[in-house]
Amino acid sequence: MQTGAIRIIGAINDGRSKYFPDLPTLAEQGFAEAQVTPWFGVVVPAGAAPQPVTARISKALEAALATSDVQQKLDVAGCDSKSAPLQAFVRRYHRVGRRGWAKVVKEAGITTD
Repeated sequence: MQTGAIRIIGAINDGRSKYFPDLPTLAEQGFAEAQVTPWFGVVVPAGAAPQPVTARISKALEAALATSDVQQKLDVAGCDSKSAPLQAFVRRYHRVGRRGWAKVVKEAGITTD
């Protein structure tokens, strides 16, 4: 980008990037359906871990994300770190992860071999 070899036309996140604040999102340019906000999480199969274990893992992850060391490493990788309480993550996973991508797969006619 700095050499002019590529040109970034827009951010796919739900808001402007702190790394490129002058770069409009695709939604701002009239392509709201192009929004994809990357996110990461830790999951286990339903019923595989008792609730106290998942709560402990959730609290440990939130504590780790709150440290300046982890935030700095994520920042270098271009990630905007945000943690979510366990139930908020579960809701997001079902709403955005499973349902959102299931719709994309269905509409695109994607199948497995």
